[in-house]
Amino acid sequence: TQKSTKSRIAKNSWEGVDEVLFERLRQLRKELAQEANVPAYVIFGDATLRDMARKKPTTEAEFLQVHGVGKIKASRFSEAFLAAID
Repeated sequence: TQKSTKSRIAKNSWEGVDEVLFERLRQLRKELAQEANVPAYVIFGDATLRDMARKKPTTEAEFLQVHGVGKIKASRFSEAFLAAID
């Protein structure tokens, strides 16, 4: 459908993304993934990091508004990612 194509394009868009911040978040994700011995995408996918670098959340409530962030991942990772965004 046309709507799902539009939302997929929006999720993969770089519009409004702080690319320097995105790279910092990618590095953090890589470090966390290595510590947990899991692939990086298990922590967060690129679309989530782009949305984070676009929205720049400063609280856990705002962090939960990022695409791909649920309560469990927020409780596990919000502190580290919010510190990187600050």
